[in-house]
Amino acid sequence: MATPERRKYPRVPICDPIAYISIDSAGNYLGQNMGTVINASQTGLKIETVDAIDSKLALFSFVDLEKKLVEIMGRVVFCKQKQSGKFESGISLQGTPAENIQFIKKLVRSYHYTKNDRRKSAYCSNRD
Repeated sequence: MATPERRKYPRVPICDPIAYISIDSAGNYLGQNMGTVINASQTGLKIETVDAIDSKLALFSFVDLEKKLVEIMGRVVFCKQKQSGKFESGISLQGTPAENIQFIKKLVRSYHYTKNDRRKSAYCSNRD
């Protein structure tokens, strides 16, 4: 029997590329990389990356359907290595509730309207 969902905000499974800039506690740039959002909720993201996110804060960004850069600060809650060698990280969004919801809306909308796009279908073929 499946366990009931206990989260306050349900997760939406998606597969969308996202860029991030690692930032230290003083706000200094540590590096940048790309990952894939595996799922999203009103308050956070789960992403998969090739390298571990080794900072506690990061600036996450993607380009929305209007070709505008959308950014939000996130706190890394966990980062663990999977059997495949990739890393899975839980991110808590650090914007206001309205900013968080706007970011997630644009991210999910971007995924749904472009999931059949050639570049994404090759990147996320094993997820859909």
